[in-house]
Amino acid sequence: MAPSFDLVSEKWIPCVRLDGSPDELGLFDTLAQAHELREVVDASPLVTASLHRLLLAILHRNFGPRNYDEWRELWEAGCFDEDTLTAYFDEWKYRFDLFDEERPFYQVAGMPEKMLAPVAKLAHETASGNNAALFDHSLDDKPRAVSSGVAARLVVAHQAAAMGGIVSAENGRGYAKAAPLTQGAVLLLSGDSLAQTLVLNVVRYDPDNALPLPGSDNDLPAWEREEPAAVDERLPDGYVDYLTWQSRRIWVRPNEDGSVVRECIIADGIRFPEDHHQRDPMMTYDETPESTDDPWRARSFGEEQTLWKDSLAVFGSLVGADRQPDAAEEMAHHLVGGGVLSASTLLDVDAYGLDSSRAKIDLWRHERLPLPLRYLADDDLVDYLSLCLELTEKVHNSLYGASLALVEEVLTAGVRDADGNAMGNMLQALAISGDYWSSLELPFRELVVDLAAEDADRYALEEQWVEKLRRTAWQVFERASNALAPSARNLRAISHARRVLGGSLRKQLAEFEEVTATNAD
Repeated sequence: MAPSFDLVSEKWIPCVRLDGSPDELGLFDTLAQAHELREVVDASPLVTASLHRLLLAILHRNFGPRNYDEWRELWEAGCFDEDTLTAYFDEWKYRFDLFDEERPFYQVAGMPEKMLAPVAKLAHETASGNNAALFDHSLDDKPRAVSSGVAARLVVAHQAAAMGGIVSAENGRGYAKAAPLTQGAVLLLSGDSLAQTLVLNVVRYDPDNALPLPGSDNDLPAWEREEPAAVDERLPDGYVDYLTWQSRRIWVRPNEDGSVVRECIIADGIRFPEDHHQRDPMMTYDETPESTDDPWRARSFGEEQTLWKDSLAVFGSLVGADRQPDAAEEMAHHLVGGGVLSASTLLDVDAYGLDSSRAKIDLWRHERLPLPLRYLADDDLVDYLSLCLELTEKVHNSLYGASLALVEEVLTAGVRDADGNAMGNMLQALAISGDYWSSLELPFRELVVDLAAEDADRYALEEQWVEKLRRTAWQVFERASNALAPSARNLRAISHARRVLGGSLRKQLAEFEEVTATNAD
């Protein structure tokens, strides 16, 4: 008997129940019980983001919503209609088998066995092929086996987040373009339950009016399409097609009873035309210089980029024409303005993403930021937050300038030019920037919530933030200074850098206090 793994009923989606207990569920139970679950979450941020996109595609296919009234009905229902879900999965259940001989889910059957590789190649976190040993120590000559449920999660995530580069091909080796999630950080609004989270992230879905993406009258998810993915170049037929985009032809090969998977095939799949730059409705974008081909660049993670530093970009519709918000946040903005959601509601924003170079992942990240919906209805509140963030950046610049002065004086004693590489290495070792930003993350989360309180004294909170920045800058500087050996040269350098930091902070904070005092008057 051929192995089978039915994704509708088998347990493979990692969930957390409202009481905090972990569980694994199939597609039907995850959606039918979404009001009884807190969240869907995997150890890999890429898997978590990809699973949400799969669930959203199923919801859009069954529930729309085509307008805000339909969205309100979903929100007020608090759960998803089981009869609708049952009818849908009954119709398409045969396309949700991970090991189906003809149409395995999210895969293409029948590729030559000479293309087989370790299943670890599906997982960005494993050490296989081009992947660095950042997260584990799997080896190509001793491939590990994964359960069928884990294999299903890896297939879904790889289709959404595969890096561009060399892949298998029938005639040897081929090249595949990067998948959609590699372009930037995915943003998800998060509610008190999985049901709320999913409804908060379904957007106005009206293919007839090209919402949220232009397409055709054939906007179908991958499992409903007549033919499996092939090597092809085309535009998405709409949002559901895009959410289930098959960037690779994948085929996982289970053991005889279908309990584990050791090998897979990964080959080129569907790609966008070279001159087409797809904007993802789950990302925020900055306007790029006119000299570039693409007028918009997705916000992404980097080693010193954090979600809270870019919170005004996350609250994208609030900050002007040079940024594009993600579609869910834009819908929430309209719903608050229309009275569907209360401005006093406190949500979270989750960001999932990676940073890569030369087809290798350097880091991946999941961050969470509080989002009081009052920010979507109060322009003055956004201005207060903007001022605080602007000052935070200026204080960092002052601290960084003092750090440069410290390093240069330590290395040269003021008698010769400093070597650029030596300065860079010493600055990296002192880790002053990283210490500063990480020290302010929790206080900033509190500031975001406190500023949005209905009875908030915003001027007083600004003053408190000024003092917090002052103390943090000095604490970070002192920690870095204490890491230096207590030599005469180092002590002179520390004294010089203290004067640089003190003078710069006095100037920056005095200018800010003058602006805030004027605003308060």
